[in-house]
Amino acid sequence: MTRTFRELGRGYIYVEMTIENPDKLKEYTGLSASAVAAAGGRYIVGGTRPEVLEGKFEADRVVIVEFDTAARAREFYHSAVYQAARSTASLPSRRPRRPIGISVK
Repeated sequence: MTRTFRELGRGYIYVEMTIENPDKLKEYTGLSASAVAAAGGRYIVGGTRPEVLEGKFEADRVVIVEFDTAARAREFYHSAVYQAARSTASLPSRRPRRPIGISVK
């Protein structure tokens, strides 16, 4: 039987962001970190500016969060706790440069 991508490996949420309001970012980070922990997620890259070896990179930060499955990553993103963090601290302080994505390894 062929397994679907939802049944395979771990899930990851990848975000590139530009910081427009550091105070709001701190508020958002505190709220979202609690939501990540509650969903069983682990930060594997947390708010760092990568060294660019090729091409252009214009965002201020990259965050990668790992979950046991893609379904868990999706559940986290759509959870009431994370959506409350997004709306409370609002995204004017952290504008994604690219869409927030979920991938499977």
